[in-house]
Amino acid sequence: MLSTALIAAVVAVLLLLVLGRILRVGCRLVVWAFYFVILVIAAVVLYSLLQQMEVLEQFRP
Repeated sequence: MLSTALIAAVVAVLLLLVLGRILRVGCRLVVWAFYFVILVIAAVVLYSLLQQMEVLEQFRP
C-alpha cells in the first residue's frame, strides 16, 4: 500500500511539472501542489502505521 502511494505521488509530481511547463503556470502553484502531495503521503503513512499498531481498533465501538 505504501509503495503504491509513493509511486502515485511521484507520477503526480511529474505530471504537475509537465503541466507547469506546458501551461507556463507559475512556480508557486507547482510548489503548493508538491507540498500537498507530501502531506497526502504523510497521512497515508501515519494511517498505515496506526493500523499496524492497532491503535485505531481501540476507538471503534
